[in-house]
Formats: sequence, structure tokens, C-alpha cells
Amino acid sequence: MEGSSTLSISVREHLREGQVIPAHPLALNSARVLDEKRDLILAAAKKYGKTCSMLVTSAEQARQWKEAGALLLVYLSDVEMLHSGFSRAMASIRGG
Repeated sequence: MEGSSTLSISVREHLREGQVIPAHPLALNSARVLDEKRDLILAAAKKYGKTCSMLVTSAEQARQWKEAGALLLVYLSDVEMLHSGFSRAMASIRGG
């Protein structure tokens, strides 16, 4: 889970406990901002005893959010799955 879009374990734990940790906006990229929002959602779900689900677009993201506590993981939308399959089929048909 190393990378610019992941948070340290200690920061993640603080967020799960409902603490807000301010950060300078120029230091954040869009993936990190999304991860921080997802951590806040997980913290709120945990606080109120609710199940949390996450839409993920890779196996790495699925592992990340499973380890973070999301109980339901949705891998791509139906449209993304159809598009991906169609794109692979067309590439194969074209010989690529």
C-alpha cells in the first residue's frame, strides 16, 4: 500500500476515530483527497455501527479498502466492465 495515494497507518487510525487532520491543499493530489474522504466515511460507519462499501477500480484498491475495514467492495461498474471486455475483444479481433 505504499504510494502517494495512501495514508500512514497512524493517520488512518486517527481518521477512523473521527479526528479531522488538516492538510495544506497544495500538498494533496486528487487520489489522496479521495482516500481521505473514504477514510472519513469508514470512520463514520465504524462510529455508528454501519456497514461500509467502496467502489474500487483495481485489485490493489480492493485490498487497500478491505484492510481498512470496508465490508462490501464493488469492482468497477457494469458499464466499465462491459467497456473493458468489449475493448479487449476489439483489440483481439484487430490483431492487437
